[in-house]
Amino acid sequence: MPEPTSDAYQYHRMAGFQANPFSPEPLEATEAGRRALVGRDQSLMDLKSSLHRGRKLITVEGHFGVGKTSLVNCAAWEIYQSSFNSDDFMHFFQCPALFEISPDTVADEFRRDVYLAIAATLVKHQERIDYRNTHKKEFEILRSWLDGNRGKSTTINFSLFGLTIGRSDESQFQKGFEERGIYDHINELLDSFFPGDKGGIVCVLENSELMETSLNVLDMIERLRDSVFVTNGIRWVLTGSEEIFSHVYGSQRLSRHMGDPIEIPALTIPEAIEAFTRRIDLQQNPDRVNELPITSSEFGKLYSKLGRNLGVTFTWADNFCHWSFSQAHDSQLFGGSFEEWYEQKYQEVCEKLVGMSDDEIRILDLIGRNKGIVPDVRLSSDRDAVEHLVRKRLVAKSRVASLRNELGLILTPRAWLLVSTHELFRDQG
Repeated sequence: MPEPTSDAYQYHRMAGFQANPFSPEPLEATEAGRRALVGRDQSLMDLKSSLHRGRKLITVEGHFGVGKTSLVNCAAWEIYQSSFNSDDFMHFFQCPALFEISPDTVADEFRRDVYLAIAATLVKHQERIDYRNTHKKEFEILRSWLDGNRGKSTTINFSLFGLTIGRSDESQFQKGFEERGIYDHINELLDSFFPGDKGGIVCVLENSELMETSLNVLDMIERLRDSVFVTNGIRWVLTGSEEIFSHVYGSQRLSRHMGDPIEIPALTIPEAIEAFTRRIDLQQNPDRVNELPITSSEFGKLYSKLGRNLGVTFTWADNFCHWSFSQAHDSQLFGGSFEEWYEQKYQEVCEKLVGMSDDEIRILDLIGRNKGIVPDVRLSSDRDAVEHLVRKRLVAKSRVASLRNELGLILTPRAWLLVSTHELFRDQG
């Protein structure tokens, strides 16, 4: 194993990569991020079409780890680039901050964070938005407000916006806004720069399933409807699991602002392998020999055994590379094969079969045959067996939108490895 360094366990740098190719973070809204996106051409086209048609609320639905936020980021980048190469004056800018809501979210605080992020996005793109420099004073007001709020928001990371905002006299700012609020000021700027809803700032509300039920989502959006979600110059893309937005689409007050739902299926195995290859190519350092211990076919095998969850598969591939790095000897960078590591992981999971009851095996088999999710009530007579599987971290409980937000039993990645490989579940592989 190589001598320890400051990045001794950042194997990707020692292997000649610029960054970790298996990062579970969403693809960035950049040209490189777009090149790494695979199998989403139709979804990308649908999302951009909804934005161009003036829809203020667009939903992107799919299971956790399928790549919803990556799709939104790439769509926002493409539409931002293309809007300045056309003559229709419909310009789009992506807000770098990602928003979440939960049952504990305070509506006024959420609104404040949204407007902070909108103000920071306007300032970031001031030269393009106010290319005639006719709103210099208005932008100074935005900078003053942003500067006075540094460190006061627990959710907005101003470094995402790449802004350099000088210190200002906050008392002067407050004095100037005794009669007219900052929110009104920002809305007037949005009306000026995006008249008639031509273009706007694209904001993302992700992980909407944190609200637990579609009624909770509807309640929050209804409360903030006019002040945040249907404001001129702001376009919202809402991501979440399937059917978490069912009540939102049923709302008469919101339906006219909604675009058609965009459903994101899991990638096929060949598409997942292509995603793996593109991420490798994206992070390669052309001046160094690049080496990784995992092949594309091995990644494809892992993807197929982990319930076709791309995010989880990248995490497991990363874990394998760390393990291989730790197994290296002498001048080698990596040691130990994928087959050896995979067998270890498989045996660790198989150990959980020891002492497992027939009922527990039957439950795992049942959930696996139902694409990894079944309603909790369906197994109400097997409560003890279910709790044993939860303690073994083979089954998780969560409210599932595709089950009309009822409590569901979900196979964990460890369980997927088991049911897709072990002879007890042979015909599910």
